[in-house]
Amino acid sequence: MDFLTSIVSGMHLRSALYARFEATEPWAVRFAAGAERARFGLVTQGRCWLLTDGAAEPLALRAGDCFLLLDPMSFALSDDPRTPTRPCAELMEASSTRRANVIRFGGGGTLTTLITGWFTFDPSSSKPLTCLLPSLMHFRVEDERTSALQATLDLLTLETAENGLGGELVVRSLADLLFVQAVRSYMASANHSQNGLLAGLADPWLSRAIHAMHAEVARRWTVGSLAAVSGMSRSAFAQHFRQTVGQTPLDYLTWWRIHLAMRLLRQGSQPLSGIAPTVGYETDSAFGKAFRRTTGMTPSAYRRSHQQTWAIIGHAGG
Repeated sequence: MDFLTSIVSGMHLRSALYARFEATEPWAVRFAAGAERARFGLVTQGRCWLLTDGAAEPLALRAGDCFLLLDPMSFALSDDPRTPTRPCAELMEASSTRRANVIRFGGGGTLTTLITGWFTFDPSSSKPLTCLLPSLMHFRVEDERTSALQATLDLLTLETAENGLGGELVVRSLADLLFVQAVRSYMASANHSQNGLLAGLADPWLSRAIHAMHAEVARRWTVGSLAAVSGMSRSAFAQHFRQTVGQTPLDYLTWWRIHLAMRLLRQGSQPLSGIAPTVGYETDSAFGKAFRRTTGMTPSAYRRSHQQTWAIIGHAGG
């Protein structure tokens, strides 16, 4: 199982909501910070600007551009960075078409159409995304990929509106698909960062070592054996890995092992003695120390905390 598949399949999507914005110049909308773990946007017609908190300059978007914001604070979309913004909640409340998830607003000028989506996840399961991927991913997709994204969004809009039999399962599956499409498109673009995990996966030498760690997580890897997989000398590999990914190879391996262990702890009641060797630790003690050093709590405490959280959510939902 590769990195992206493992992360997305364990995200525990709680909800997904989508809207179509049909905005005419002049227009500007601000999205407040909330409980969402990610925001997704696709410009299908026209042009606009994206301004995120902390960004020195706005980002120009045009038809066919997509963006994905992880753990977003407030941000704005507008026809011009100088246009005064209106809160998204206000526009949704005022829109006569809000039942169809279509929001029309603006001054009557040139039309820009956007599809936006927002997701909420179990915070502990989405942490790998927010830790290792950039907070803003911007990419341009080809016509074929745009069609796939549009089709997925259309199906998500239908399912969230209909609330039909099995709708929750369908929405989760479609949202997972959309996430994979978005991250895959970003990785294939020329816009991705030159540092971080995505940069490592895009590197022809480092990617061999990263995929090897994912494929054989329980193997007793050393820097030397990983360098051999990459076809590099030990010292060159260690330096290149740290400069590109931002972690040493063995620190990354530990992080990945603990991420997989967290997933196993969330999924069921498998004893620690069964989980430890699965993720590369010969003893429960070694596993416990690594887990606590990485997460700040013991494996047992993490499992209890997760079970209590979902018990509360399940009770509230019932």
